[in-house]
Amino acid sequence: MKDSISDGPEPVAHIDMDDKIFTFLQFVGGLGALVGGATIFVDGAAALASRLRIPPIIIGLTVVALGTSAPEIGVNVIAALGDQSALAVGNVLGSNLLNILSVLGISALIAPLIVNSQVVRVDLPVMIGSAVLFSIFAYDGQVTRVEAAILLTILVAYTLMQIAIVRRARRSPKRAPSRAASIPNITRRPLFIEILFVVGGALLLVLGADWLVSAATTTARSLKIDERIIGLTVVAIGTSLPELAASMAAALKGERELAVGNVVGSNIYNILAVVGITGCISTTGLSVPPTALELDFPVMLLASFACIPIFVSGYKIERWEGLLFLSYYLLYLCYLFAETSHPGLAQTLAKLTPPALILTTVVAIIQWLRTFSRGRTSYHDASIRT
Repeated sequence: MKDSISDGPEPVAHIDMDDKIFTFLQFVGGLGALVGGATIFVDGAAALASRLRIPPIIIGLTVVALGTSAPEIGVNVIAALGDQSALAVGNVLGSNLLNILSVLGISALIAPLIVNSQVVRVDLPVMIGSAVLFSIFAYDGQVTRVEAAILLTILVAYTLMQIAIVRRARRSPKRAPSRAASIPNITRRPLFIEILFVVGGALLLVLGADWLVSAATTTARSLKIDERIIGLTVVAIGTSLPELAASMAAALKGERELAVGNVVGSNIYNILAVVGITGCISTTGLSVPPTALELDFPVMLLASFACIPIFVSGYKIERWEGLLFLSYYLLYLCYLFAETSHPGLAQTLAKLTPPALILTTVVAIIQWLRTFSRGRTSYHDASIRT
């Protein structure tokens, strides 16, 4: 990267056009390699697991589940090894906020989403508990290797619990497993092709993560933007594109339960798997920027807790609730971009965002209480009522 940062008052550097094009191509190529590598890796790993006679249920809840978080894992490992913890932490926080406020918001605008009762009973508490635990670990400014190992241990326990739930549901003809769609259709290929898929997919993941982190870091430095903000926005949006595409496709196809389950499951794995693996690999753990503790963690917690009354209220996410979620995400993005160039505006937005999320939670609780008082709230799946 050429040293073309001006000494004048302009906050934005005058970057050579060739460097701009190269950085852009590096970002796009890295993103493409991440998504493609994750797809190929999951395909090959699932086929190898099937060849080893591992049940499809376990494949779907382990290999495929981790595969959806593979872009975040790849980016965070490269960032942590490169002493760029701010970008790594920002990527996880940004991905989880994007999943709740933007992915659910956009999907609900397409069609009101149905919330499966199992998500409310099992997955939502795990998602919120993981967010709270991550915040507690980060409170002292660092997630240590021991704390990261604890997150990985919880991930193993959660996965084993999911396998038990799905197996129990399959034995009951009236209770189809909500995650049946996550179990892949495994295609038999020659062994060397399956190995090639696994190795090639893993190499693409590493290469794509390296390119994406490099492009994001170059952009942050040239524009004098904090790496945390790049991780919260550009990198988080890029690595969350598979979740966004999957949830939107599920909403368009009428599979409205899958859109919610996809988001909740992704948030769980982002914390337990991505932070856990990254923190264990890093020799010094993950450093957490003070600015993330002041705003990003509280907003993530508020967004997570806001899901409780909204999910339970009629076991649906209505269009107006999706619009509110999306509006809050846009408000949060405005704050991040104003943080560097317009500190006064950023402070105002920072004061508005948490109360707005609290207001949504209160309104949703009131709506749930009204529904409950009318005797229409039930712990059966919303799909039965619709």
